[in-house]
Amino acid sequence: MKTFFALLVIFQSINLAHASWERLSTHITQSTYQDIIERLTGVRYIVTKSGVGKVRDRFAPDNMNLIRQYLIESLFDVGFSSIDSELFPMSSQGKRYWEDEQERPDGQNLTVEMEGRQHDQEIILLGAHYDTTGINRPGANDNASGVAAVLTIAQAFRKAMVQTNRRLLFFFFDGEERGFAGSRRFFEKARRRGANIRLFINVDMIGHSPQALLRASYDPRPFKSIGAFIEEVNRRFDLGFRLEAWREHMSDNQSGKRNGFPTVSIFEDGRQKNDFRTITYPYYHTPEDTLDKLDLQYATEVTRLIAGITYAAAETEETWETADFSCARYLAGHFNL
Repeated sequence: MKTFFALLVIFQSINLAHASWERLSTHITQSTYQDIIERLTGVRYIVTKSGVGKVRDRFAPDNMNLIRQYLIESLFDVGFSSIDSELFPMSSQGKRYWEDEQERPDGQNLTVEMEGRQHDQEIILLGAHYDTTGINRPGANDNASGVAAVLTIAQAFRKAMVQTNRRLLFFFFDGEERGFAGSRRFFEKARRRGANIRLFINVDMIGHSPQALLRASYDPRPFKSIGAFIEEVNRRFDLGFRLEAWREHMSDNQSGKRNGFPTVSIFEDGRQKNDFRTITYPYYHTPEDTLDKLDLQYATEVTRLIAGITYAAAETEETWETADFSCARYLAGHFNL
């Protein structure tokens, strides 16, 4: 296990930063992550107040209702007092995004938040989509891996009782597989009301293999310091991120980007680090995208890294527009690195 306690000394009090991150990171464990993803992929039963069952996919209405209830109760169980749930129309109006696509009823976004200490109007948003492309497609990597990461991190913040400088939003998007329907609706509304989203961290497919390319894709033009920030965190952890300036990762990050919000998307490419011709995840959008294809220890490590990026972004006083921002000056030398 790598030294994850190295993350982020960006408080005025270094000792407080260390203690807060240590409390938070102790709740991000493989057993927690595995319990969540096994329920999201139908390996284990989901038990809720309204029913018990296993999900074959996150597409059919009965499965989606069970998944939503599981997410809601999992968040309530750790102390979130309210959950915002928004229904929206999902009709494709004849447009087909995938060859064998079927119609779905209304979609539903789920959001929880934690107030910030000082800059409560500034928002750090961590999100993942929870839908799949069709019937009997369990979507283990796409995107139960991302949903399990966001839920694990949200629960960890509540269990550790860590309050950050900025407000935190944890978002579970529906309709990503239908033209980013849920995130598009959210970010269009956020733009119209002038929401101060300082960073949107999108998580989509993170669990297959350390041999895959793990990418952090961002827009360098107005927010070039995001890259330096993540690069330094990645260097400390040696997890092999490949930073790219807006490779067109087609996920909910597009909705944030198109509405003018600083966005970074963390995802696995389908290719190996040293051989771009070798496809390492041929199960994408197929019934074979099952839990046995994932490396859960690796996925947990990536989840810890994402938690660190979220924590750091919510704590720093810096803005991403500051061209000379360097995460290094907050990290170096404080935890005997």
